[in-house]
Amino acid sequence: MGSQSLAQTVFEDAVFEHYRGYLRRNDPQKLRSQSRTDDSRGIGDILKRYPATAPLSDELAAVIRGFRDVECLLADYSSDIARIVRHEPAQVQFTMFWTGEEAIHGFALDEVLIAYGANTPREVRDDKARLLTTCKWDPSKVDVRFLDPWYGPMCYVTLQEKVTGNGYRWLRRSAEREGHIGLAKICQRLAEEEFRHHGFYYGMAKLALSYQPDKLKRQMTEVVTDFAMPGRYAIPFQQAETATPDNPLPSALPAYDEWTKTAQRLGIVPDPLFAVPLAARLRRKSEVLRLDEHTIEGQRVACWNEHVASVLQILKGLGIELPRELRYLAPIPVA
Repeated sequence: MGSQSLAQTVFEDAVFEHYRGYLRRNDPQKLRSQSRTDDSRGIGDILKRYPATAPLSDELAAVIRGFRDVECLLADYSSDIARIVRHEPAQVQFTMFWTGEEAIHGFALDEVLIAYGANTPREVRDDKARLLTTCKWDPSKVDVRFLDPWYGPMCYVTLQEKVTGNGYRWLRRSAEREGHIGLAKICQRLAEEEFRHHGFYYGMAKLALSYQPDKLKRQMTEVVTDFAMPGRYAIPFQQAETATPDNPLPSALPAYDEWTKTAQRLGIVPDPLFAVPLAARLRRKSEVLRLDEHTIEGQRVACWNEHVASVLQILKGLGIELPRELRYLAPIPVA
């Protein structure tokens, strides 16, 4: 056995122990029995304790549906990952654990839309059926990202889950601004779970530094340089077989670009590296007039800054220099 394959075997053993530790710390029953906070309550319990007192604004409802649609398609996304990592016990088991929690996220957002009167149960069901029969993840993107069954998913999901957690945290702030306490409590819980998922993959990446550091740094640099959130990879189901890296298709999620713009109007930047033009405008404006974080524009800046800090923190923690192409990733001053 060569040194490279021995290093990989030792790495795989280390990851399995990492998974065992993660599950011992984050077993859902343990978390729920030990916690007396609202985060330990079921989704229905939270909505009963903090019932809707006013309808959601149209924009906030639209943003929630966008988050829900991405969570709904996770069944397809995670099945692609499970297929790629199926021979690696720790990864395939974590993928199943992860999928279960993400499925609850989609359910939670469905229940919010119903509880606040934005959708009926039948409308929620029809939306899910439509998504699952018309959309799937673009194999020309997903398969290329995950060619390496260890370093592909590990590096991409490390960043993706961190950005998703940031998104839910800012969705919580929009909910609080509109006075929707139940929704805010649920978003906080979803954010914390996304950050736990990030922590699992980031922990894997830290382990990889001890075994194949050059490979890890190369893969993570590629991910950060060409990053997009999963919503951009959903394409029409019938066209999935014809998609190629040279001929990518636009997202099939309902008006994905319009959804990101709607989110930005609420102070949420859900797909940060596609918000570079927005960040450039805000930076120019901030140079003339420092933006107050309590305004919508100031919240966009703060959200952008949080994403920037996340990227820089991940790279620094792994000993990776910021790629030259991403030198524009810098915080914007706020008042």
